[in-house]
Amino acid sequence: MQYIENLELREKIKQLPDEDSEILELFYFKKLSYAEISSHLECKGYPRYTEGNIRQKKFRALKKLRQLYL
Repeated sequence: MQYIENLELREKIKQLPDEDSEILELFYFKKLSYAEISSHLECKGYPRYTEGNIRQKKFRALKKLRQLYL
């Protein structure tokens, strides 16, 4: 059952903008720290973000994700 819920969650996450989905995937599924996420995104061509920026972006991405479930 949890596997199915995770699949559904991942599908919803993929509906978010690329940067948002990337941050949520890296934080919740790959268990990366904010600093690691920042470095990872920078390597993919995104601007350099501070840990605080990543934290805020994660919060906003979660807010968007909740709206998809409503």
